[in-house]
Order: sequence, then structure tokens, then C-alpha cells
Amino acid sequence: MRGSAGLDRTGGPGVQGTGVGVLDKGELAGFLGGLIARYRVFAPVQEAETTRFAPVSSAGEVTMPATVTSRPLKEIFLPPSETLLEFEVGTAGGMVSSVKVEPVGPGVGVGTGIDVGVGTSDDDSDRPRVIFGTRPCDARSLLLLDKVFDSADYKDGHYVARRRGTAIISVACNEPAETCFCTSTGGGPFDEAGSDVILEDLGEVYLVKAVTDRGAELIAGLEGAVPGFWRLSRPAEDGIEGGGRLEAEDDERLEQLLAAGRDARKRAEARIPALVPARGIHEKLKVIFEHECWGELYRKCLGCAACAYLCPTCHCFDIADEAIDSKGRRVRCWDACMFPMFTLHASGHNPRPGRKERFRQRVMHKFSYFVENNGDIACVGCGRCIENCPVNMDIRSVLASLDAISISPDSSASPAVSAGAV
Repeated sequence: MRGSAGLDRTGGPGVQGTGVGVLDKGELAGFLGGLIARYRVFAPVQEAETTRFAPVSSAGEVTMPATVTSRPLKEIFLPPSETLLEFEVGTAGGMVSSVKVEPVGPGVGVGTGIDVGVGTSDDDSDRPRVIFGTRPCDARSLLLLDKVFDSADYKDGHYVARRRGTAIISVACNEPAETCFCTSTGGGPFDEAGSDVILEDLGEVYLVKAVTDRGAELIAGLEGAVPGFWRLSRPAEDGIEGGGRLEAEDDERLEQLLAAGRDARKRAEARIPALVPARGIHEKLKVIFEHECWGELYRKCLGCAACAYLCPTCHCFDIADEAIDSKGRRVRCWDACMFPMFTLHASGHNPRPGRKERFRQRVMHKFSYFVENNGDIACVGCGRCIENCPVNMDIRSVLASLDAISISPDSSASPAVSAGAV
């Protein structure tokens, strides 16, 4: 190995009840090897100038970036392009006589070339999946995508199959990047939401904390099989007197490590720039939809959609049929509200004809509409949109400018706005 409130789906009873382990940092490669021997493991890999999650067969293939990977975790669960079904049209006498439709299981992401499938006939893809090296913001983003693709009202079969067959092992961020603002979006550099297991870097060792029952089962299976890894707590065993209790020495060691973890969390959170009003701007956005500020805020935006494609929570897609002669397939591809064709009607009418309307839509969707529909903002503060914008637009400055708008007592926005920070 090279280098080194609304979201409650952790499903576990808590660290003390599910297990805490310790891993010598020098044995991280062995830890990965233990995972690879038991699971189909995805981890960060280097591809040219980018890092992304991909299947790995050895620890040597893994490259942990300093913070988040260049490409978002979502492409493992929602590939940029994938086939949903195949069809064949039969004809007789020049007329359609039959249509044969064959659903396609979640398999290779066409746009990535990465096999992200589950449950196919291939032996390897039938193995339980583990994603190692997720940062807390990306793990949290999955809980937001769940609200769209695995809700009570709608379940996307491809997404759900991948999601439910995958355990998430995160690594906390000891040194967040300057573009990170996860603490403004409800998360944090040591946030456990969305993870099954989280590793906290405490210097010489990693504190390995099971967050869910699935995570506890995962690390229990590694004890004794991975050099340099041992558990400090064990789930209670029914019918066995004393089950679940720690030896006094382990108990003291556990308290020391948990205290060190809390200190590391405080230091990491202190590195993140001042809070921006990401979660508190929902009500204001509802009354400034027509405000003249949008006419200034959007001007630098090129409409390239790099922000949307690299965002771990953006999930817009298009569906198209591709056919040659009588056979074809239905393909789902990523799309973005920043593109002029996204809302173009068949009549030729476009309700968002300009970049201003499309820029406003993206901000409104993330920080207002998603809150109304799902109870949280659609942003985890990973900073990819800031890091990769070709004209250096910064969503934190956009939010600060919107927050600075004065609202009159009758809830209508004042005409004045400062967009100088954008």
C-alpha cells in the first residue's frame, strides 16, 4: 500500500456494544489482505491524474489520497452509464408483432469500465463487497442517495442490490483539505454516519470502530486472521456468563484509545474553515427565488457540470434506447441540471433557458428542494466542486452571499445583494 439528524441508517447499537479493535499501522497491508481474502474489495486506486474506487486484488494496488478521491464514491453504486434492459422487436407484415424485454442485472458500469455488479453468475461478483478507504463525507453521501433510490416510495433495483450487498469501511480525516466544509453540512471529519466500520488514525495504531452490526461481524471475522489486529471488546454471548465484559487491562487500554480518538477529532474539526450557512439557508431560499442576486451569482459559471458529475450526491440521469435493427438496449446515463437540454421539452419550450436559471436550480435543489422532500440538504461538504471548478467558483461563497441578503418583515427579499465574494 502506498501513502497512507436526518441520517440514521447506521443500524448499530453503538461502539461499546458492537466492538472496537486496534490495528498496528504497519499491518495495514495485512489488514487489506485479510479483507481481500474474504470479500470483493473496492479501494482507492490511482489512474493517471485521478484517484477513484475500483476492485483490488492486492494491497499494493491501493493508493490512499490525503482526503477524498478525485472521483466520487457514487459511481460504484450508480455508474455513469449502465444498461437497464435489452429488447428485441419482432415484426410481421411490416408491423410490430412482438417485443421481447430482458431485464439486465446490475453489472459493469459502461462509462467507467469498472465491474460494479453484484449477484451475477461470476464467482467473484457473488462475493460480499467491502469498500475500504471511504472518507466520512462520501459514506454520508450514501445515506442521502438512499433517500432517492431506496425510499419507501421508490426502490431502484440496481442501486439497492449494490447498496445492500456492500459494507463500508471509512478512514477518518485527520487533516481535512482547505476546500472541506463537512462540519457545515451536518457531518465531520470523524463522522460515522453511513459507515459500517471506521478507522481512526492515532499515530502508531488505527482505532477500528464497528458502527453497525454488519461492521461488528466484519471485524470479528478478521480477529486472529490478520497480524497486528485485535479486538478490545466483544459482543455479549447469550448464555455465557460474563460475555461482553472486557478484561481490566483491555478496558483501560480502550478508554485511553477512545480519549485519543476524541482528541484527534477535535484537532481535525479545528482545521476546517469557519462554518458556512449550508443547513440554515433553506427558509431564505424559498423567498428569494426571483431575487436579482441570481443575475450576479451565476455569471462566472460556465455550465460545464463538473461540479455535478463530481458531487457525491448529485443523481440526475437520462434514459435512452439504443438499437441496431431489431435489437437494442435501454441505457441510464448521468445527466446534470446545468445542461440546457436537461429540461428541454419536446415542444421546444425550456423552463430553464439560461445559465442563470440552471445555476439557481442547482443551488435550490441542494439546499431547499431536497430539504423539503427528504429532510436534509443534498451536500456533504466534500469540496470536490470547489477543487475542480475551472473558474474557481466556491459554493461556500455563494451560500454566504445568499445568506447576506436582507429579508423584509413581510418575507419578500430586498433588492440589494452583495456577490463580491463569489
